[in-house]
Amino acid sequence: MQIDFVDSNVTFTDRYKARLVTKFSSVIDKYLNGMSEDLKVATLSIHKNSRGSYELKFNMEKVPFAKIYVHHVSPDLLPGIITLRDQVKRQIRENVSKLRDSSR
Repeated sequence: MQIDFVDSNVTFTDRYKARLVTKFSSVIDKYLNGMSEDLKVATLSIHKNSRGSYELKFNMEKVPFAKIYVHHVSPDLLPGIITLRDQVKRQIRENVSKLRDSSR
């Protein structure tokens, strides 16, 4: 899975970026097995606003069954990332189950 990382108003080391991308891709790849790698392209965007909270966005447009988009605002980065990842996981599971049910 390829995840493009976009950060604004906050800087991360390359090692930390790689760790965040690995946490996302390891979990999400389980639900997207059987799809070609060129469809598994996503964008993870982190923006620190003036109030000190983090605005997190995950966008995955090339998935054939639905567009996956999650937006979350959190005062803490790591709990926000975990919540964002869980919401992405839930959206993928729901859309995959709808796809399976409609094909029966």
